[in-house]
Amino acid sequence: MICADDATYGIDATTSINCIEKICAPYSFPVGVTGGATDGCTDNVTLSTVEDSQCALSCKAGYSGIETILRCETSIVNGDNPTLDDTSFSCTENSCTALALASSMYTGHGITNPCNEGEILGTHTNTMCDLECAEGYFGDHGTAQCDSSASNNDEVQFNIICYEIQCGQYEFQEGVEPDDSSVTHPACSENVRLGTHTNSSCAVKCGSGFQDNQAVVFCPRNSTFGLGALNQLECVPNSCAPFQYNGSIFNKSIGTSRGISNGCDDGEVLQTRDHTQCSLQCRSTHEGNDGIVVCPGNASAGQLPNVNIECREKKCDALNLENSVTGLGSSDPCTNGLELTPMTDPSCELQCAAGYSGANVTVTCSIESSSSQAVINNPIVCTSRSSLVIERVTHVSSCNHNTPSLKHELLI
Repeated sequence: MICADDATYGIDATTSINCIEKICAPYSFPVGVTGGATDGCTDNVTLSTVEDSQCALSCKAGYSGIETILRCETSIVNGDNPTLDDTSFSCTENSCTALALASSMYTGHGITNPCNEGEILGTHTNTMCDLECAEGYFGDHGTAQCDSSASNNDEVQFNIICYEIQCGQYEFQEGVEPDDSSVTHPACSENVRLGTHTNSSCAVKCGSGFQDNQAVVFCPRNSTFGLGALNQLECVPNSCAPFQYNGSIFNKSIGTSRGISNGCDDGEVLQTRDHTQCSLQCRSTHEGNDGIVVCPGNASAGQLPNVNIECREKKCDALNLENSVTGLGSSDPCTNGLELTPMTDPSCELQCAAGYSGANVTVTCSIESSSSQAVINNPIVCTSRSSLVIERVTHVSSCNHNTPSLKHELLI
Protein backbone atom coordinates (compact mmCIF):
# COMPACT_ATOMS: atom_id res chain seq x y z
CA MET A 1 0.00 0.00 0.00
CA ILE A 2 1.23 3.53 -0.71
CA CYS A 3 0.68 6.80 1.18
CA ALA A 4 1.18 9.66 -1.28
CA ASP A 5 3.84 12.31 -0.63
CA ASP A 6 1.31 15.07 -0.79
CA ALA A 7 -1.27 13.27 1.26
CA THR A 8 -2.93 15.15 4.03
CA TYR A 9 -3.83 13.72 7.33
CA GLY A 10 -6.65 11.15 7.15
CA ILE A 11 -6.38 10.42 3.44
CA ASP A 12 -6.69 6.69 2.58
CA ALA A 13 -3.61 4.98 1.39
CA THR A 14 -3.72 3.61 -2.13
CA THR A 15 -2.80 0.18 -3.54
CA SER A 16 -2.26 -1.43 -6.92
CA ILE A 17 -3.63 -4.84 -5.81
CA ASN A 18 -6.93 -5.98 -7.61
CA CYS A 19 -8.61 -9.12 -6.02
CA ILE A 20 -11.00 -11.00 -8.28
CA GLU A 21 -13.43 -13.66 -6.85
CA LYS A 22 -12.59 -17.21 -7.96
CA ILE A 23 -15.12 -19.08 -10.07
CA CYS A 24 -15.69 -22.84 -10.34
CA ALA A 25 -16.22 -24.62 -13.62
CA PRO A 26 -19.83 -24.87 -14.84
CA TYR A 27 -21.71 -27.89 -13.49
CA SER A 28 -23.88 -29.87 -15.96
CA PHE A 29 -26.64 -32.07 -14.58
CA PRO A 30 -25.98 -35.78 -14.99
CA VAL A 31 -28.91 -37.99 -16.06
CA GLY A 32 -31.72 -37.79 -13.55
CA VAL A 33 -30.32 -34.81 -11.61
CA THR A 34 -32.14 -31.51 -11.08
CA GLY A 35 -32.08 -28.57 -8.70
CA GLY A 36 -33.16 -29.02 -5.12
CA ALA A 37 -36.33 -27.62 -3.63
CA THR A 38 -34.52 -24.77 -1.81
CA ASP A 39 -31.71 -22.78 -3.46
CA GLY A 40 -31.70 -25.30 -6.23
CA CYS A 41 -28.96 -25.49 -8.79
CA THR A 42 -29.64 -24.92 -12.45
CA ASP A 43 -28.16 -26.91 -15.27
CA ASN A 44 -24.68 -25.63 -16.21
CA VAL A 45 -24.63 -23.42 -13.12
CA THR A 46 -21.37 -21.49 -12.43
CA LEU A 47 -20.66 -21.04 -8.75
CA SER A 48 -18.16 -18.61 -7.23
CA THR A 49 -16.23 -18.86 -4.01
CA VAL A 50 -17.99 -15.93 -2.26
CA GLU A 51 -21.08 -14.41 -3.86
CA ASP A 52 -22.79 -17.65 -5.03
CA SER A 53 -20.82 -20.43 -3.46
CA GLN A 54 -23.40 -23.24 -3.23
CA CYS A 55 -26.73 -24.66 -4.41
CA ALA A 56 -28.85 -27.77 -3.81
CA LEU A 57 -29.09 -30.85 -6.01
CA SER A 58 -31.82 -33.54 -6.01
CA CYS A 59 -33.23 -36.19 -8.36
CA LYS A 60 -35.84 -35.70 -11.03
CA ALA A 61 -39.22 -37.38 -10.86
CA GLY A 62 -38.76 -40.98 -11.89
CA TYR A 63 -35.33 -41.21 -10.26
CA SER A 64 -34.19 -41.99 -6.73
CA GLY A 65 -31.37 -40.44 -4.68
CA ILE A 66 -30.62 -38.33 -1.57
CA GLU A 67 -30.42 -34.54 -1.99
CA THR A 68 -26.99 -32.94 -1.53
CA ILE A 69 -25.16 -29.57 -1.75
CA LEU A 70 -22.89 -28.49 -4.60
CA ARG A 71 -20.13 -26.11 -3.40
CA CYS A 72 -17.45 -23.90 -4.87
CA GLU A 73 -14.78 -24.07 -2.16
CA THR A 74 -12.61 -20.95 -1.38
CA SER A 75 -9.50 -23.13 -1.58
CA ILE A 76 -9.95 -23.97 -5.21
CA VAL A 77 -7.92 -22.87 -8.11
CA ASN A 78 -9.99 -20.72 -10.37
CA GLY A 79 -11.88 -22.95 -12.82
CA ASP A 80 -11.79 -26.06 -10.70
CA ASN A 81 -14.91 -28.25 -10.54
CA PRO A 82 -17.31 -27.63 -7.69
CA THR A 83 -17.50 -30.33 -5.05
CA LEU A 84 -20.38 -32.37 -3.61
CA ASP A 85 -21.04 -32.67 0.09
CA ASP A 86 -22.05 -36.30 -0.63
CA THR A 87 -19.45 -37.57 -3.02
CA SER A 88 -21.55 -40.67 -3.74
CA PHE A 89 -24.56 -38.63 -4.86
CA SER A 90 -26.27 -40.07 -7.93
CA CYS A 91 -29.81 -40.49 -9.28
CA THR A 92 -30.96 -43.97 -10.24
CA GLU A 93 -33.84 -44.48 -12.65
CA ASN A 94 -36.94 -45.91 -11.00
CA SER A 95 -38.67 -49.02 -12.33
CA CYS A 96 -42.24 -50.25 -12.01
CA THR A 97 -43.29 -53.66 -10.76
CA ALA A 98 -42.65 -56.60 -13.04
CA LEU A 99 -45.37 -57.30 -15.59
CA ALA A 100 -47.75 -60.07 -14.50
CA LEU A 101 -49.63 -61.08 -17.60
CA ALA A 102 -50.33 -64.75 -16.94
CA SER A 103 -53.18 -64.00 -14.55
CA SER A 104 -54.42 -60.86 -16.29
CA MET A 105 -56.58 -60.05 -19.27
CA TYR A 106 -53.59 -58.93 -21.38
CA THR A 107 -50.81 -60.53 -23.37
CA GLY A 108 -47.95 -59.34 -25.55
CA HIS A 109 -48.80 -58.06 -29.01
CA GLY A 110 -46.76 -57.85 -32.17
CA ILE A 111 -43.14 -58.74 -32.91
CA THR A 112 -41.34 -55.41 -32.47
CA ASN A 113 -42.05 -54.56 -28.84
CA PRO A 114 -44.42 -57.09 -27.26
CA CYS A 115 -44.83 -57.16 -23.50
CA ASN A 116 -43.43 -60.23 -21.78
CA GLU A 117 -44.27 -61.94 -18.53
CA GLY A 118 -42.01 -60.60 -15.75
CA GLU A 119 -40.67 -57.73 -17.88
CA ILE A 120 -39.59 -54.62 -15.92
CA LEU A 121 -40.34 -51.22 -17.42
CA GLY A 122 -38.44 -48.08 -16.38
CA THR A 123 -39.49 -44.48 -15.98
CA HIS A 124 -37.22 -43.21 -18.76
CA THR A 125 -35.77 -46.22 -20.58
CA ASN A 126 -37.79 -49.18 -21.85
CA THR A 127 -40.84 -47.36 -20.65
CA MET A 128 -43.50 -49.05 -22.79
CA CYS A 129 -44.47 -52.30 -24.55
CA ASP A 130 -47.40 -53.46 -26.67
CA LEU A 131 -50.43 -55.40 -25.45
CA GLU A 132 -53.48 -57.15 -26.78
CA CYS A 133 -56.41 -58.75 -24.98
CA ALA A 134 -55.70 -62.25 -23.75
CA GLU A 135 -57.68 -65.34 -24.69
CA GLY A 136 -61.20 -65.07 -23.34
CA TYR A 137 -61.26 -61.27 -23.60
CA PHE A 138 -61.87 -58.85 -26.44
CA GLY A 139 -60.93 -55.20 -27.13
CA ASP A 140 -58.50 -53.01 -29.11
CA HIS A 141 -54.71 -53.25 -28.86
CA GLY A 142 -52.96 -51.07 -26.27
CA THR A 143 -49.77 -50.57 -24.25
CA ALA A 144 -48.28 -51.11 -20.81
CA GLN A 145 -46.30 -48.10 -19.55
CA CYS A 146 -44.23 -47.10 -16.54
CA ASP A 147 -45.02 -43.43 -15.87
CA SER A 148 -42.03 -41.06 -16.09
CA SER A 149 -42.70 -39.80 -12.56
CA ALA A 150 -43.26 -43.21 -11.00
CA SER A 151 -41.58 -44.18 -7.78
CA ASN A 152 -39.83 -47.50 -7.46
CA ASN A 153 -42.26 -50.47 -7.67
CA ASP A 154 -45.22 -48.38 -8.67
CA GLU A 155 -47.78 -50.31 -10.70
CA VAL A 156 -47.55 -50.30 -14.46
CA GLN A 157 -50.23 -48.33 -16.28
CA PHE A 158 -52.25 -50.45 -18.72
CA ASN A 159 -53.52 -48.36 -21.59
CA ILE A 160 -55.94 -50.95 -22.90
CA ILE A 161 -59.55 -51.92 -22.19
CA CYS A 162 -60.50 -55.58 -22.41
CA TYR A 163 -63.89 -57.11 -21.74
CA GLU A 164 -64.39 -60.66 -20.55
CA ILE A 165 -66.30 -62.84 -22.99
CA GLN A 166 -69.44 -64.50 -21.71
CA CYS A 167 -71.05 -67.62 -23.10
CA GLY A 168 -74.74 -67.68 -23.93
CA GLN A 169 -77.34 -68.31 -21.26
CA TYR A 170 -77.29 -71.87 -19.97
CA GLU A 171 -80.78 -73.31 -20.10
CA PHE A 172 -81.64 -76.50 -18.24
CA GLN A 173 -82.70 -79.32 -20.52
CA GLU A 174 -85.36 -81.79 -19.44
CA GLY A 175 -84.36 -83.59 -16.27
CA VAL A 176 -81.42 -81.28 -15.48
CA GLU A 177 -81.30 -79.52 -12.13
CA PRO A 178 -78.69 -77.69 -10.00
CA ASP A 179 -76.14 -79.88 -8.22
CA ASP A 180 -75.30 -78.42 -4.82
CA SER A 181 -73.28 -81.46 -3.75
CA SER A 182 -70.11 -80.41 -5.59
CA VAL A 183 -67.30 -79.11 -3.36
CA THR A 184 -65.35 -77.56 -6.24
CA HIS A 185 -68.05 -75.88 -8.31
CA PRO A 186 -71.15 -73.86 -7.40
CA ALA A 187 -74.56 -75.14 -8.42
CA CYS A 188 -75.83 -73.81 -11.75
CA SER A 189 -78.90 -71.62 -11.89
CA GLU A 190 -81.38 -71.42 -14.74
CA ASN A 191 -80.25 -69.05 -17.54
CA VAL A 192 -76.88 -68.35 -15.86
CA ARG A 193 -74.22 -66.66 -18.02
CA LEU A 194 -70.78 -68.14 -17.46
CA GLY A 195 -67.64 -66.16 -18.23
CA THR A 196 -64.36 -67.34 -19.72
CA HIS A 197 -62.43 -66.40 -16.54
CA THR A 198 -64.82 -65.41 -13.74
CA ASN A 199 -67.82 -67.50 -12.74
CA SER A 200 -66.69 -69.82 -15.50
CA SER A 201 -68.22 -73.12 -14.34
CA CYS A 202 -71.08 -74.61 -12.34
CA ALA A 203 -72.45 -78.07 -11.51
CA VAL A 204 -75.63 -79.83 -12.65
CA LYS A 205 -77.15 -83.27 -12.19
CA CYS A 206 -80.05 -85.33 -13.45
CA GLY A 207 -83.12 -85.17 -11.23
CA SER A 208 -85.45 -87.90 -10.01
CA GLY A 209 -86.89 -90.03 -12.76
CA PHE A 210 -83.66 -89.91 -14.77
CA GLN A 211 -80.51 -91.97 -14.82
CA ASP A 212 -77.99 -90.75 -12.25
CA ASN A 213 -75.51 -88.42 -13.90
CA GLN A 214 -73.53 -85.29 -13.03
CA ALA A 215 -71.58 -82.74 -15.02
CA VAL A 216 -69.65 -79.49 -14.72
CA VAL A 217 -70.79 -76.91 -17.25
CA PHE A 218 -68.10 -74.40 -18.26
CA CYS A 219 -67.41 -71.52 -20.62
CA PRO A 220 -64.15 -72.32 -22.50
CA ARG A 221 -61.28 -69.81 -22.52
CA ASN A 222 -61.37 -69.56 -26.31
CA SER A 223 -65.10 -68.93 -26.45
CA THR A 224 -66.72 -66.17 -28.48
CA PHE A 225 -69.64 -64.05 -27.35
CA GLY A 226 -72.91 -65.98 -27.25
CA LEU A 227 -71.34 -69.40 -27.79
CA GLY A 228 -73.07 -72.01 -25.66
CA ALA A 229 -71.40 -73.34 -22.54
CA LEU A 230 -69.81 -76.76 -22.94
CA ASN A 231 -70.45 -80.13 -21.32
CA GLN A 232 -74.20 -79.89 -21.65
CA LEU A 233 -75.76 -82.65 -19.57
CA GLU A 234 -78.24 -84.92 -21.32
CA CYS A 235 -80.45 -86.73 -18.87
CA VAL A 236 -81.87 -90.09 -19.94
CA PRO A 237 -85.29 -90.98 -18.50
CA ASN A 238 -85.42 -94.05 -16.28
CA SER A 239 -87.16 -97.16 -17.56
CA CYS A 240 -89.59 -99.04 -15.36
CA ALA A 241 -89.50 -102.82 -15.20
CA PRO A 242 -91.18 -104.52 -18.19
CA PHE A 243 -94.94 -104.73 -17.81
CA GLN A 244 -95.96 -108.33 -17.27
CA TYR A 245 -99.08 -108.79 -19.33
CA ASN A 246 -101.60 -111.01 -17.56
CA GLY A 247 -103.56 -112.15 -20.58
CA SER A 248 -106.11 -113.94 -18.46
CA ILE A 249 -107.34 -110.63 -17.13
CA PHE A 250 -106.21 -107.84 -19.43
CA ASN A 251 -106.63 -107.29 -23.13
CA LYS A 252 -104.31 -105.15 -25.18
CA SER A 253 -106.36 -102.02 -25.74
CA ILE A 254 -106.54 -101.95 -29.48
CA GLY A 255 -109.23 -101.19 -31.99
CA THR A 256 -111.44 -98.18 -32.26
CA SER A 257 -114.70 -99.68 -31.06
CA ARG A 258 -114.01 -98.39 -27.57
CA GLY A 259 -111.98 -95.37 -28.56
CA ILE A 260 -108.73 -96.63 -27.02
CA SER A 261 -105.23 -96.48 -28.51
CA ASN A 262 -101.67 -97.11 -27.32
CA GLY A 263 -102.45 -100.56 -25.98
CA CYS A 264 -100.02 -102.31 -23.65
CA ASP A 265 -97.93 -105.19 -24.97
CA ASP A 266 -96.58 -108.03 -22.91
CA GLY A 267 -93.10 -107.03 -21.72
CA GLU A 268 -93.60 -103.39 -22.74
CA VAL A 269 -91.04 -101.05 -21.14
CA LEU A 270 -92.38 -97.66 -20.10
CA GLN A 271 -90.25 -94.65 -19.18
CA THR A 272 -90.54 -91.69 -16.85
CA ARG A 273 -90.70 -89.36 -19.86
CA ASP A 274 -92.10 -89.57 -23.39
CA HIS A 275 -93.41 -93.16 -23.44
CA THR A 276 -94.88 -93.02 -19.95
CA GLN A 277 -98.07 -95.10 -20.23
CA CYS A 278 -100.12 -97.56 -22.23
CA SER A 279 -103.78 -98.57 -22.15
CA LEU A 280 -105.60 -101.64 -20.86
CA GLN A 281 -109.13 -102.93 -21.01
CA CYS A 282 -110.73 -105.91 -19.34
CA ARG A 283 -111.23 -109.14 -21.25
CA SER A 284 -114.73 -110.07 -22.25
CA THR A 285 -114.83 -112.47 -19.30
CA HIS A 286 -114.40 -109.51 -16.94
CA GLU A 287 -116.00 -106.17 -16.38
CA GLY A 288 -114.53 -102.83 -15.33
CA ASN A 289 -113.53 -99.46 -16.72
CA ASP A 290 -110.62 -99.06 -19.12
CA GLY A 291 -107.33 -98.27 -17.39
CA ILE A 292 -103.67 -97.46 -17.91
CA VAL A 293 -100.24 -98.68 -16.90
CA VAL A 294 -97.97 -95.77 -15.84
CA CYS A 295 -94.25 -95.39 -15.16
CA PRO A 296 -94.24 -92.55 -12.55
CA GLY A 297 -92.28 -89.44 -13.39
CA ASN A 298 -90.02 -89.90 -10.36
CA ALA A 299 -89.56 -93.66 -10.77
CA SER A 300 -86.15 -95.19 -10.22
CA ALA A 301 -84.67 -97.52 -12.82
CA GLY A 302 -86.35 -100.93 -12.79
CA GLN A 303 -89.25 -99.84 -10.61
CA LEU A 304 -92.51 -101.67 -11.26
CA PRO A 305 -95.01 -99.56 -13.21
CA ASN A 306 -98.33 -98.62 -11.64
CA VAL A 307 -101.28 -100.62 -13.00
CA ASN A 308 -104.42 -98.52 -12.78
CA ILE A 309 -107.26 -100.86 -13.72
CA GLU A 310 -109.68 -103.07 -11.81
CA CYS A 311 -111.31 -105.99 -13.61
CA ARG A 312 -113.93 -108.16 -11.96
CA GLU A 313 -114.80 -111.54 -13.44
CA LYS A 314 -118.36 -111.80 -14.67
CA LYS A 315 -120.70 -114.36 -13.07
CA CYS A 316 -123.57 -116.42 -14.36
CA ASP A 317 -126.64 -116.24 -12.14
CA ALA A 318 -126.97 -118.86 -9.45
CA LEU A 319 -128.18 -122.33 -10.53
CA ASN A 320 -131.78 -123.17 -9.63
CA LEU A 321 -132.05 -126.98 -9.91
CA GLU A 322 -135.39 -128.83 -10.13
CA ASN A 323 -136.00 -132.11 -8.29
CA SER A 324 -135.41 -134.16 -11.47
CA VAL A 325 -131.68 -133.23 -11.58
CA THR A 326 -128.79 -133.33 -9.14
CA GLY A 327 -125.05 -132.76 -9.08
CA LEU A 328 -122.72 -135.41 -10.42
CA GLY A 329 -119.64 -136.74 -8.68
CA SER A 330 -117.60 -135.27 -5.87
CA SER A 331 -114.98 -133.19 -7.70
CA ASP A 332 -117.16 -130.68 -9.54
CA PRO A 333 -120.86 -131.32 -8.99
CA CYS A 334 -123.48 -128.71 -9.74
CA THR A 335 -125.22 -127.47 -6.62
CA ASN A 336 -128.27 -125.38 -6.09
CA GLY A 337 -127.29 -121.68 -5.95
CA LEU A 338 -123.83 -122.22 -7.49
CA GLU A 339 -122.53 -119.16 -9.39
CA LEU A 340 -120.36 -120.27 -12.27
CA THR A 341 -117.80 -117.90 -13.85
CA PRO A 342 -116.40 -117.93 -17.42
CA MET A 343 -112.78 -118.50 -16.32
CA THR A 344 -112.09 -119.52 -12.75
CA ASP A 345 -115.12 -121.82 -12.29
CA PRO A 346 -116.65 -122.27 -15.75
CA SER A 347 -118.47 -125.62 -15.35
CA CYS A 348 -120.04 -128.27 -13.14
CA GLU A 349 -121.39 -131.78 -13.65
CA LEU A 350 -125.15 -132.58 -13.69
CA GLN A 351 -127.10 -135.86 -13.73
CA CYS A 352 -130.70 -136.94 -13.54
CA ALA A 353 -132.03 -137.51 -10.04
CA ALA A 354 -133.15 -140.87 -8.72
CA GLY A 355 -136.30 -142.02 -10.51
CA TYR A 356 -135.24 -140.26 -13.71
CA SER A 357 -133.08 -141.37 -16.53
CA GLY A 358 -130.99 -139.42 -19.02
CA ALA A 359 -127.47 -138.66 -20.10
CA ASN A 360 -125.15 -136.79 -17.78
CA VAL A 361 -124.10 -133.32 -18.93
CA THR A 362 -121.51 -130.66 -18.14
CA VAL A 363 -123.13 -127.31 -17.45
CA THR A 364 -120.93 -124.38 -18.62
CA CYS A 365 -120.86 -120.64 -18.08
CA SER A 366 -119.58 -118.70 -21.11
CA ILE A 367 -119.72 -115.28 -22.68
CA GLU A 368 -122.42 -114.71 -25.26
CA SER A 369 -120.88 -112.90 -28.21
CA SER A 370 -123.93 -110.81 -29.04
CA SER A 371 -124.44 -109.42 -25.57
CA SER A 372 -121.05 -109.98 -23.86
CA GLN A 373 -123.07 -111.46 -21.00
CA ALA A 374 -122.24 -114.62 -19.03
CA VAL A 375 -124.78 -117.36 -19.90
CA ILE A 376 -125.46 -120.99 -18.92
CA ASN A 377 -125.19 -123.64 -21.65
CA ASN A 378 -126.05 -127.33 -22.20
CA PRO A 379 -129.61 -128.60 -21.43
CA ILE A 380 -130.25 -131.91 -19.71
CA VAL A 381 -133.07 -134.34 -20.70
CA CYS A 382 -134.40 -136.53 -17.90
CA THR A 383 -137.13 -139.26 -18.41
CA SER A 384 -139.31 -140.30 -15.52
CA ARG A 385 -139.16 -144.06 -15.04
CA SER A 386 -142.64 -144.27 -13.48
CA SER A 387 -144.39 -142.77 -16.45
CA LEU A 388 -144.41 -142.86 -20.17
CA VAL A 389 -143.99 -139.12 -19.97
CA ILE A 390 -140.47 -137.92 -20.71
CA GLU A 391 -139.37 -134.72 -19.05
CA ARG A 392 -136.79 -132.62 -20.83
CA VAL A 393 -135.24 -130.16 -18.49
CA THR A 394 -133.44 -127.26 -20.13
CA HIS A 395 -131.72 -124.21 -18.78
CA VAL A 396 -132.98 -121.02 -20.25
CA SER A 397 -130.91 -117.88 -19.91
CA SER A 398 -132.07 -114.29 -20.01
CA CYS A 399 -129.90 -111.87 -21.92
CA ASN A 400 -130.30 -109.39 -19.13
CA HIS A 401 -130.24 -111.48 -15.99
CA ASN A 402 -129.01 -114.90 -17.08
CA THR A 403 -131.25 -116.61 -14.53
CA PRO A 404 -131.23 -120.37 -15.18
CA SER A 405 -134.62 -122.13 -14.75
CA LEU A 406 -136.14 -125.51 -15.49
CA LYS A 407 -138.63 -126.19 -18.26
CA HIS A 408 -140.65 -129.40 -18.46
CA GLU A 409 -141.79 -130.59 -21.88
CA LEU A 410 -144.05 -133.58 -22.69
CA LEU A 411 -142.48 -135.74 -25.33
CA ILE A 412 -144.88 -138.20 -27.13
